Amino acid sequence: MPEFLPQGRYIDEDAAASHMKAPPGGRAQMRQAINAAIQKNPRNATALAHRAYFFLESGDLARAKRDFDAAMAAAEPGSGFERNVLWSRGWAEYDLGDYAAALADWQRTVALHGGKPFWAAYSFALLYWTAGQQDTALAWYDAAVLSNPQWGNENGFIARTKYWAPPQRGQMRALFDAWKGTSRKGSQAS
Repeated sequence: MPEFLPQGRYIDEDAAASHMKAPPGGRAQMRQAINAAIQKNPRNATALAHRAYFFLESGDLARAKRDFDAAMAAAEPGSGFERNVLWSRGWAEYDLGDYAAALADWQRTVALHGGKPFWAAYSFALLYWTAGQQDTALAWYDAAVLSNPQWGNENGFIARTKYWAPPQRGQMRALFDAWKGTSRKGSQAS
């Protein structure tokens, strides 16, 4: 993947970076609510993106792609809805191992945001680490710690990754452990 390096702190709010998480035992009910929202408005980009992720998690890649494509077509260019779809699709692409596509979608999301959204540093760190680009990943992890010092200590790391999917958490744990073993730790963490 092309190297894309951090610049400073990533602390800007980004309402477009949101994912609905079903409460324990509430997954079927949430799917019904999302389907009802799409039935009411077939161009509901946010609902389409969420349903696409549900399809992805269940292994139905064709339906996931269909819904992501429909969400992109429904989202007004440059809008928060487009950012949400790109951000969500980037996570889906990451989970599928299409790291170049995830990078492109997340870079586009950051560009549309116009600032330095809070999620960018740790997301790019995870992406580059998983793709095997360790030096770039460590640079992004430095930016994550600079942006949110919780990323620099064990308790904060656990809190920040508590609800992540196990493969994502495992990759980030490997990165965190590598980061702790570098001289970066002393200069960034508190």
